[in-house]
Order: sequence, then structure tokens, then C-alpha cells
Amino acid sequence: MGTQASPSIAGAQPRQFYDEHVDFSGAPGEDFKTAIANVARIGIQDYPQLDGTVRREYRPAEEVFKEDSYKTLIGKPVTLLHPDPETTGSNLVNSGTYRRVTIGSVSDVWVDGQYIKAKLHINDAQGLIAIRNGVREVSCGYTADLDVQPGEFQGERYDAIQRNIKLNHVALVPRGRAGPEVRLLKVDTKEDNGMAKMKIGDEEFEVDQKVSDAFKKMSADMEKMKSDMDKAKPDSDEKKDGISLDAIQARADVHAAEVTSLKADNDSLKAKLDAAEKAAADALKGEAFTKAVNDRLELVRCASGFLKDAKLDEMSDVDIKRSVILAKSPSMKLDGKSDDYIAASFDTIVAGVAKADENAQKQASHLISGEPAQRTDAQSARQRYIDRLTENSRKKEA
Repeated sequence: MGTQASPSIAGAQPRQFYDEHVDFSGAPGEDFKTAIANVARIGIQDYPQLDGTVRREYRPAEEVFKEDSYKTLIGKPVTLLHPDPETTGSNLVNSGTYRRVTIGSVSDVWVDGQYIKAKLHINDAQGLIAIRNGVREVSCGYTADLDVQPGEFQGERYDAIQRNIKLNHVALVPRGRAGPEVRLLKVDTKEDNGMAKMKIGDEEFEVDQKVSDAFKKMSADMEKMKSDMDKAKPDSDEKKDGISLDAIQARADVHAAEVTSLKADNDSLKAKLDAAEKAAADALKGEAFTKAVNDRLELVRCASGFLKDAKLDEMSDVDIKRSVILAKSPSMKLDGKSDDYIAASFDTIVAGVAKADENAQKQASHLISGEPAQRTDAQSARQRYIDRLTENSRKKEA
């Protein structure tokens, strides 16, 4: 048993493109927001490796719930995606990248069941727009020691255990490694379109919050009137407890008319919302179609280097990626794995092959130009030893 640094843990979520409906242009037109979120959990998480394998790492409660571990998140930054090491030099936030990547901060952290919860303050326009457009999942960037000790947790195998977890930041992401339950739970603003749910009869409607409040008050008034009517005698204009039947009926008629008016207002609001959503969808159709075609062409181009005889035009995207993974790593078990898992494993394999091709091209370039290729340390040491033997032999002959 031993421990080793786990470079795959910190900032583990790779950079991703947003779905077409997520718009990061413009300003949100609203103030800073505070959100409560599940930011981490116990359990097993998968980490694809550059060689195409997957390492399953266990995050036990005794490590995740250590105070000197989870409380390291207090005061740390909130980012939009994890920092990109290609542009920032690291997938963690540091003093040199703080201003470029930070959209908010963490003010409080606590344990709740199997989760670590935190209060996040989102202060940057890009982060507010992302939330408004449906980005809700979060992912922590952190460091940990990896205890390479296989075992099982709740019937699932794992390859190693994370120890000494130190949290660096919380990233707002479209899809997090820890799953969809690790996400923003409550934001101090109306959700997305600012509408409240209201039930009228057997139907549920989305209405403006003011309409909902007025309807609730009116319903309470009508319940009181019904109680008043029950106290009055049928077929009598005489007053009961100071209220006549005519007066009660008049109030009921007024409120019934208000219900009809509110329903008409709601129908009008819903029609406007539907029209706005259709206009937004129509605006994205052309761009979405072009992107889908380009993505498919690129996938077929990449896969053709692995699958020489496969009929790629008859296969779905997921089937192509699954076939490439098995061609490169036949021992991988893909049964029951999600589409996200298949996509991450495929991307890892393609990146590893691209890196190997780049190194091979550099060696070939040296041979063509006549320049000596770089030697390894072992080769250099062996040549120095041969040179010394040759020199000693010359001295003896002299």
C-alpha cells in the first residue's frame, strides 16, 4: 500500500462547450445572487486516464467530512468552468489567475447527509447569465493524496482512496463528475422565467408571482364567504350573523369574475412566453444544424484511424465512440455506462493518440533534416562510457 499525488483530481472536469440554449452574450440586468448548493459528496467517482483506462476513486466520509478538509473551501473562489491549464498554466486557481477566472466566492460550508453544502455568492455577469440559462451543476477543484488500495463500497469496486483532500475552488459547470445531484439547490431569485405555479381546478398554470398572490388572497376570501353562506338559512332573505344571502352572493359573483380575469391574464402571459421560446429556438436552428454536421464529420474523421473496415455511416455517435474505445482498450467494461462516460473515455483516447503522433512527427523531422534526435538520459550515459573507454585505449597505445 502506498500514497501518491493524484494530478487528475484537482479541476477534474474537462473544458466543455455549452448546449445551444445557453447564451453567454449580453448582461443579466440583475444584481448579485446568493445560492445554496451541494458542492461535494462521498462515494466513488470515475477518472479516465490518458492510456484509455479508467481509475475509480473512493471518497470516504471520514476524509470528505473532515473539518480541516471541507472547511478549506470557506473564502475560496467560484469559477465558471475549471481553469484551463493550457491558458492559465494550472487547473487550480492561484493569485496569478484569480482575477481572470473568478465569478464569486464561498462564505459558508457545512455537512448535510452524504453531501457537503455551501453558500455561494455569484457576482460576475457571465456567471449570472449561465445560471439564468440553466447551468446548475457544480464541481470542486481540489488536491488529494491517492492511496492505491483497491476495495468495495456499497457493492461497487474501486481502485484507490482519496486522502487529505484540500479544496481550492467551486466551478459552475454544465455537467459535473459527481453527478446531477451536486448542483445549485436554491438561488435568491425567481427561477429562470420568474413565474410561479398556481393550480385552478385540475389544471396547473405558470403565472406571474403577483397574480399568484392575488389568487391566494381571493381564494381565502371565497372560503370565508362559503362559511358565511353555510350559516345562512336557504330561501330566506333574512340576515344571519348580520350578513344577507344577497350580499354573500354578490361578493361571490365579484370574485368569480376576478378568477376569470386572472385566468385570461395567465393565458396571455403563457402565449407571450411560448412565442419568445419559439423565436429563440428558431434563431438557433441554423447554427445548431451546422454544428451537428461539423461534429459528426470530425467524429468520423477521428474514428476512421481506429476502425478501418467499419461502416461508420451506419453507426450512431455513441456506437462509434464505444467501438473506438474497445479497439484501443479491449479490456474495458462498457456495459451499463452512460453516454457521458463513453464520451469522456473517447476524448481521452483521442487526445493520447494525438500526443503520440506529435512526438513521432518531431522524431521524423530530426531524421529528415539530418539533425540528431534527442537522446534519452540512458543513451547519453552509454555513449559517454564508450567515449571514455576509447580515450583510455588511445592513451595506452601512445
